[in-house]
Amino acid sequence: DMAVQKTSEHGQRLIWYTPTQYCNFDPTQSNLGVKGCTAALYSMCIESNGDVLPCQSYYHALGNLLTDPWDTIWNHKLSVQLRERQGLPAKCAGCPVLSECGGGCPLQFTISD
Repeated sequence: DMAVQKTSEHGQRLIWYTPTQYCNFDPTQSNLGVKGCTAALYSMCIESNGDVLPCQSYYHALGNLLTDPWDTIWNHKLSVQLRERQGLPAKCAGCPVLSECGGGCPLQFTISD
């Protein structure tokens, strides 16, 4: 709430992109909207060399757009794990807001590959 207040005082608007576990910080309660991880689901990052990352913060290439077929990148084990939200913390099981929260940012917990 303080961040929203401070940005508002300066005529700015706070935009929250980071997916968090709603049990730790619920952006909807601060009118920041529903935020969940979109890595390998709605968005990916393409590096200048063609490497495809699941998101701009997850530095594990899923393949290379210049050399690998798209199906190989889309079906990469990590892509599937992210889309299926595998490896979520145990406390997320049965959470009533899991569909919105998604368990937060996968970088907060380990996903094996």
